[in-house]
Amino acid sequence: MELQLDDTYRIATDKYNFILERNEEVLELGTKIPTGKFKYKHVGYYNNLAILLKRYVSEVIRDEGESSVHTLIDRLNSLSNHIEKVVKKSNIVFVPKEKSKDE
Repeated sequence: MELQLDDTYRIATDKYNFILERNEEVLELGTKIPTGKFKYKHVGYYNNLAILLKRYVSEVIRDEGESSVHTLIDRLNSLSNHIEKVVKKSNIVFVPKEKSKDE
């Protein structure tokens, strides 16, 4: 499965994990000169989609650099709305985990 979150980030899966990936420009090995080509690179592996989404929000906020508290709050709200739209568009259903009697 692949779920495009925005132009830069997507969620991929393997047999055991959700994988947050970032689209980055490929650099030449020796010179570190941009090649103009882009490739998705792994940001992290997660067994919990909610934690992956928190990391996504952190990465996007970090990418934006310096800003005011009000700007960050507005951006967090817009990211929350964006994630909700992506989830609804992809028909993803979050089902709460039932607690066992031992918990």
